[in-house]
Amino acid sequence: MMKKIGSGVLFWLMCYINPLFAQTVAAPHLTCANVLINSGGAVQLVWTLPNVSCGPFISYDIYSSQNYNGPYTLLASITNPLQTTYSDGSINGTTDTAYYFIVSNYNCPGSTFLHSDTIDNLDPLPPVINYVTVSNGQSVLSWQPSPSPETYGYILYHYISPTNQVPIDTVYGWQTTSWTDILQNPNVTSIAYTIAALDSCGNTGTIYNLPHNTIYVTHQLNRCGHSIKLDWTNYINWPAIAQYDVYVTVNGGARQLLQTFTTPTQTYTWTGFNDGDNLCFSIVVRKGLSTDTSESNHDCFVADAVQPVSNFYIRNVTVTTANAIQIFYSMDSLSDAKEIHVGRGTDGINFTNIDIIPAPANRAVVNSYTDATAVPNDVSYYYQFTAFDSCNNTYTSNVGQSILLTGYAFTNFNNLLNWSDHHLQYGTSLLYNIYREDASGNFLFDATTNSSTKTFQELVDQIVDQGGTLCYRVESVDENTFPNGLMDTVHAFSNLLCLSELVKIYMPNAFTPTMADNNVFMPVMQFTDNKSYSFTVFNRYGREIFSTTDFTQGWNGTYDGKIVEQGVYAYYITVVDGQGRITEKKGTVLLLK
Repeated sequence: MMKKIGSGVLFWLMCYINPLFAQTVAAPHLTCANVLINSGGAVQLVWTLPNVSCGPFISYDIYSSQNYNGPYTLLASITNPLQTTYSDGSINGTTDTAYYFIVSNYNCPGSTFLHSDTIDNLDPLPPVINYVTVSNGQSVLSWQPSPSPETYGYILYHYISPTNQVPIDTVYGWQTTSWTDILQNPNVTSIAYTIAALDSCGNTGTIYNLPHNTIYVTHQLNRCGHSIKLDWTNYINWPAIAQYDVYVTVNGGARQLLQTFTTPTQTYTWTGFNDGDNLCFSIVVRKGLSTDTSESNHDCFVADAVQPVSNFYIRNVTVTTANAIQIFYSMDSLSDAKEIHVGRGTDGINFTNIDIIPAPANRAVVNSYTDATAVPNDVSYYYQFTAFDSCNNTYTSNVGQSILLTGYAFTNFNNLLNWSDHHLQYGTSLLYNIYREDASGNFLFDATTNSSTKTFQELVDQIVDQGGTLCYRVESVDENTFPNGLMDTVHAFSNLLCLSELVKIYMPNAFTPTMADNNVFMPVMQFTDNKSYSFTVFNRYGREIFSTTDFTQGWNGTYDGKIVEQGVYAYYITVVDGQGRITEKKGTVLLLK
């Protein structure tokens, strides 16, 4: 804990100064006076070394006093030119205050000797906040420098309550007096801030006890009553507020002052707009007789006339590669939808709302919603949307269903796939395409079935280059004909289904290490999607003569660098595949020379 009281005071130690050759001898930069709680409250001084080259080093002289105005007495002389700390055990810094400065003592006749800033063992004082405002969609905090000039930086806090301040950033520099919050969003809520000073040794002073908050303005648009009600949060902890000014920008024009309040006010209703106007509202608060102001977020929206939601259709339901379900929907471009409730169910009749989303800004195109909470590998989901207009009229879409792909990998290397209907009200399924993922992660066409066939089986024993797991997707091609005459063709995909095949191991029964061919004994494995692998060879006495965990390596018939005797040798192989299943194989091989 410390507090710097003064800086740049000249300390004359020499008896004379030669005006032609006098130079200034810098003092060490005294940065910290830390109280060592575990050392009886001793005060540890920390400094950085000065850059002095005028003459031989004698000492660093430390002076102290329990009164800032002195008198100061010599506390210690440090004769090690590289020493940067000293502990003063003469006081208890937890209860007493001491003041210190330090002087460089060099054999430099005719020089001017400076002493360091005077510091104490108290924490740096907190700065005073000027204001917090919203600028370009971000909170900006302004404050006065801390009264403690040893301040090295400032810690910014998100103020929750008097007992809960969350540090969110640190800025450096005593004269730094502003900060922009790039994390908190003042466009969704009012945010309160406070601040504390920090010295260069990491000591933090008390937190400023008068937090300031951003003004958060929102609107309620009564499209049925053709009025807009603004609500905002009051600014806190200014000693006096001169006025609240309500501004609007219409269709990108100049900002207009709508109303001025000279008393704390948090609401205002306006009716001077036209349907379709692009409006942006903001509140500006002015502090008493000061020039300080605080501006709210900009609440921008389009004031639209009430139009019934029409031609409201789910156009497609498909499972994405990210294992979520994406629902495509559309409505008439003039539809006055305020929000959409997303309904999800499993029987096509009963739906539970899982989300509320704002109506799309561009209603002239097909929009989409992604359900990231679905489990498309386990369930085929039905979706139905309900749109609400500003008069709370409701409009319900048609129903769409996702495809659930299931299957099984048999031990005879037959893979069986089954899938559910892709149901779209007003839609007809034309066919189903089956795709299988290749070794590069690309889905290649595998087969096609007609719209009434929702099962597929294939033999995969020759597919060895893809590892032990084969992944599939099914695509439904549908033709939609909606009541308004709209027609389109859509492609919907199922979930990704991965079937893990059992590892199959083939072993030769003989090999000749001295021949050009068949000179290495190693397994040939099918579906080697393995987590671990072990291959070991033993001689007839049970001694291990070869072992590897690399499935690309085999035994060349040697032990200790020499080809072993002709005869029968035992082997043992274990493979743990990607699903944790263990495959073992053991037997014998004849080594011929």
